[in-house]
Amino acid sequence: YTQLSKDLANVQIAALQASGGDLQTDAGKQLVAMANGDVTYPPEVLINIANRAKADITNIDLQRQAADKFYRKYGANNMAAFKQEWANNADSRVFQAMNIYKDEDLTAEQKKSQIDKLLGKDEAQRKQFYQQYQNINKLVNTGSL
Repeated sequence: YTQLSKDLANVQIAALQASGGDLQTDAGKQLVAMANGDVTYPPEVLINIANRAKADITNIDLQRQAADKFYRKYGANNMAAFKQEWANNADSRVFQAMNIYKDEDLTAEQKKSQIDKLLGKDEAQRKQFYQQYQNINKLVNTGSL
């Protein structure tokens, strides 16, 4: 578990740095402690961390694709508008749900169960997540909403 904790922390650090985050925050310092092996978590916590880290990587990858399309369409001077549109829709749970849906090792029932657990049963909130998902897909496919 110690090695897995360290490896996951290093993935999170890389994702944080790729998105322009700061390791000097309390969360950043906690990641550094984990990467050094000073902190170890139980398996269920490690699974949660791994899922969030994978969602962060999906976020970064899709954002890169969408930003490239936006840049080609509207140029560098308008990138602030793109960043705002992305930030309005980039909820980690949306990316986690995307990853669950793409997981070929899960059955349809397992996917539904995991997505229900992740997103909850509140219809209004589920609608919001679905709208964010649609907006992210539109940004990735066209570069704009």
